[in-house]
Amino acid sequence: MDRSTRATRPAHPIHRRHRLAPTKLTALATCFGLTVTTAMLAPATIAGADPGPEQITNGTFDTDLLGWNAFPSASVVDGRGCVDVPAGTAPYQAGLLQEVPMVAGEIYAFHYEALTVPATTAEVRVLIQGGPDINYAEFLPSQKHPLTPDAQAFDSTFTADRDYPNATVAFQQDITNAAAYRLCLDNVSLTGGAAPATYVPDTGPAVRVNQVGYLTGGPKEATVVTDAKGPQQWLLRDARGVVVRRGLTHPEGMVSSAGVKAQTISFDSFRRAGAGYTLTVGDQTSYPFAIGSNLYEKLRTQSKTF
Repeated sequence: MDRSTRATRPAHPIHRRHRLAPTKLTALATCFGLTVTTAMLAPATIAGADPGPEQITNGTFDTDLLGWNAFPSASVVDGRGCVDVPAGTAPYQAGLLQEVPMVAGEIYAFHYEALTVPATTAEVRVLIQGGPDINYAEFLPSQKHPLTPDAQAFDSTFTADRDYPNATVAFQQDITNAAAYRLCLDNVSLTGGAAPATYVPDTGPAVRVNQVGYLTGGPKEATVVTDAKGPQQWLLRDARGVVVRRGLTHPEGMVSSAGVKAQTISFDSFRRAGAGYTLTVGDQTSYPFAIGSNLYEKLRTQSKTF
């Protein structure tokens, strides 16, 4: 990894630590020949404080590791996000990481539950830091705790000293380990700061075409995502913007596999080769496409390098 995982400040715990027994441990420990007891873990809160928006994506690892960069060998075990660290792994070559935004002057509350099987003493460090543009400044100074097969809950608060859009929350290997171990996390939470931006996927224009193109003498169909019930006029334009063909769409209703209502465009009879064609329905225009006889020839070689 780059220097962003190699800060050298002394490690120290922040605020308080709660040592509690786990709720999701038995199956994991059994595979290592350990015996454990289970109990409930509850995240701590800051008395009288508005917790603010949650900045962590998928901190409970209920089904997957979505949102996390986990390596070298990652999995979900008993509802925890885990990485298996082979013996002799170098510093910063194992961990679970996620990027979060920092807002200057905001107070953040950080909570997580962690365990290792077998127990470790100083292999894992936890911190929140910036990148090389701010010399890897730490928003939450590095913490190193002895970890055991009994999950422990840790809580910290800190104030961000600057705006920073992509700080890294890192749970990572800090020293070369003599023995293999598994690190597991659960209920990771970072609250405070501005609300994260709502993700809106870019699905492109509502008129969907084959962007590789259409064969001159082959079928030519496109799809229009629309709630309109009746046929809509479509226009086929060449690269100059001149309308070269027009027609009406065919309503298809709900497409169950995509979860959208759609209509189709068929222009099989248009056989003029060229590039830069577009299809327009209402205020929606497709991405440009080509019509030709050898459009797919390059796919033969491209498929070998995929």
